[in-house]
Amino acid sequence: MTRILVAWEDLYFQAMAALVKKVVRATASRPGDPPTVLSFSPKGNGNFERYVHDTWPNVRGKGLSTDPGPLDHLVCVVDGDRLHDLLPAVAKRPSDPAAVAPWLAQAEVQFTTWLRERCPPSGPPATTVHGFVLRWSRESLVLAGYDQPSFAARLGVDVAQRTVADMLSEFCKPTHPNQVPPARFTDTFVKPAGCLQALRKAAGRPPIDKNAPDIDDVIRDLSKEGLAIVRSRVPDLDRFAALVTQLASPTPPSPAPPTPPTSTAPPRARPPRIVATPAAKKKPPRRS
Repeated sequence: MTRILVAWEDLYFQAMAALVKKVVRATASRPGDPPTVLSFSPKGNGNFERYVHDTWPNVRGKGLSTDPGPLDHLVCVVDGDRLHDLLPAVAKRPSDPAAVAPWLAQAEVQFTTWLRERCPPSGPPATTVHGFVLRWSRESLVLAGYDQPSFAARLGVDVAQRTVADMLSEFCKPTHPNQVPPARFTDTFVKPAGCLQALRKAAGRPPIDKNAPDIDDVIRDLSKEGLAIVRSRVPDLDRFAALVTQLASPTPPSPAPPTPPTSTAPPRARPPRIVATPAAKKKPPRRS
């Protein structure tokens, strides 16, 4: 079974990792036998370089102390809203929703290249290291459930409340979330953390810390009650599951040359061989 280690930039990754594993199981190509996905945090995107250079060569063969065993791949997950801070060569996230998809594709290639360039020549193959860019942060998962019961219960923000609905239209520009197709949700609302704080203010609630337990509680609740909705609004969940499935799929062997068909019919009887015999020579007549 393929074992994949996921390094989350976010220190508070546990609820998010559990949700992702649930999506991986739901989309596994072989039901009942999904790849093993382990998670940890290097505590900030600034530690990815040290991890791929120093730590990955050591843990790949033996695994984690909490789950020993050889590892096959390392996937580093970085928040898209802070990728430019780590890699200044990567353009900052675009504000135009239509520009997000090409930006994301290019940013992910640049991030993966940057990681592999830091792999030591004597270590595991650089192709065992992969970069993944999350749009935009953990708060994106929370905001994707803005109209779910757990969002109102955990955060005290009810979208049916007039002031909250007005704030959704005003702050979460360019339009109210219910007017945005699910597949464009994350590309449209590129500042989920700010939106959450604005909604709390509109509901008469104090600001909430990004690492507050309620944030993780909402994610856990959504993984049970609103997973289909969150997946439709945060395409990165299915993208990540597709990457894991791809890494777990063995390379198909080269096709063997075709063998000539064999017949099971009894062999034909050979016709008798006819051998021609030379004609007898006529004797010349005797002279009298």
